[in-house]
Amino acid sequence: MVKALLGPRWVELALGNYSWGAKMRACARYATRAMNKGRRWDASEIKNCPTPWELNQFAAYSAVFQDGPQAEMPDQVVLSIINVFRDRPPSRKMVSLEDIKRFLSFETAMVQFPYQQDAILIFFRYRYLLSFVDPSHGIDMPAIFRKTFAVDYSDVAAFAMVAHLAAASGQHWQLFLQDFCRKYKCHPSARFFEIIELFSIDREEYARKQSALFSFSSDGPANAENLMEIYPFLRMGKARFLPLPYLLNQATTRHLFDRLMETNGGLRSQVGRWVMEPYVQWMFRRCGCYDSVGGSFRYKIFGRNLDSPDVIVQHDGTTVFVEVKLAEAPVGLRQADKATVEKTLELTAKFVHQLYLRMSEICGGNAKPDMGARWDRAFGLVVGHEDSYAVREDIYLRCFERHPELSEKDRELIRRRISLVGLYSVEQFCYCHRNIIPALESRMRDAAGSESILLDTDFLKGGNADYPFDEEFIPLAHEIPRRLFAPD
Repeated sequence: MVKALLGPRWVELALGNYSWGAKMRACARYATRAMNKGRRWDASEIKNCPTPWELNQFAAYSAVFQDGPQAEMPDQVVLSIINVFRDRPPSRKMVSLEDIKRFLSFETAMVQFPYQQDAILIFFRYRYLLSFVDPSHGIDMPAIFRKTFAVDYSDVAAFAMVAHLAAASGQHWQLFLQDFCRKYKCHPSARFFEIIELFSIDREEYARKQSALFSFSSDGPANAENLMEIYPFLRMGKARFLPLPYLLNQATTRHLFDRLMETNGGLRSQVGRWVMEPYVQWMFRRCGCYDSVGGSFRYKIFGRNLDSPDVIVQHDGTTVFVEVKLAEAPVGLRQADKATVEKTLELTAKFVHQLYLRMSEICGGNAKPDMGARWDRAFGLVVGHEDSYAVREDIYLRCFERHPELSEKDRELIRRRISLVGLYSVEQFCYCHRNIIPALESRMRDAAGSESILLDTDFLKGGNADYPFDEEFIPLAHEIPRRLFAPD
């Protein structure tokens, strides 16, 4: 077939030749190969193994386009379709360096980076957040979860663990379930199927809604959010299909958290203040690399009572002021939607300026009590729930545009001493017991530091992640049979 014909129309015709089962088996076959924890993809691997973000497109098109008679899809057909996705240039022309920067920041980083994150780390994050209870502030996340979804989060966590164990064993989830039940002489309880329903969507409804997302993106599903990230099980009659099992991690963690926030108006601000901030503080303490880690405190300056940043980390005379924001990365950023990009820049620039003002007051020597922090030994860190991967220089420039009163010295301090990171970056350092201050110092010395998207992860080399298995993983594993299965 002439290569020029291998376009979106050819993909539709090719997928239309194969049955639904053939397409789902093809997805599962390659998804299993793409599920290595924390995997980094290089050219030699990509040649014969589609990446998760490419399989997302394949599965989306498979569900949206009609089915055909052929019962099996050869590997050469699958890889030909994947190559069409790879070879298709962006719909917008790359005219300037700014176009390329935004393409790499939004349309590439946001689609790829989440699939290269450590699944177990993400599991522990949401295990903490969705199990958090603080009676003094009226926060009971398990109760809110139960009221919203009619299941217990502990059951969902146990289900996610079963799915993770199936993936780690390299088995199809149903085969793993059969082996599990045979070994322990049990069968899935009604609770197990209730959880599957929580993550299920009818294929017809999926096709209709996903097609609407395609129309929002001129690049088809390449940069549109795949609804399978939220509902990884597709219903067809009584059957349930799981085309991309690695999406269970996304569905049972980040997207489930977002569903909870969206369903309960006003909950997001409470969770940001009383749940997310304690989590970040707990991580810095657990890291064990700092002289002191404290929460926000009240200080007075020129007769005004003000609150410090959310978390204060000190080590060897250096202070890190951490501001925690439950900021998300809207799907519109994947298409570099102008309005969404503008809103994101405005919001993050506001966060940067707020932190700068607080640091200026505390480091200026006029705040009471004086904690001894000075600009030459201080850093600021704005931590968002998700990283938007916006070009940092764009954020700083937006901040300077909104505040022309800032001097050149002020602007240099902001650029070099205040960093913006996603929560995952902080987790990487803390769970590896690595001090984040050297990475902040390295960024400060880098003349192009303001362009950096992520902190220098060279400081993580040789540091193995240390997760609280004894505290979280093992007790939950013991609960799996009781929560999800019934004896035969």
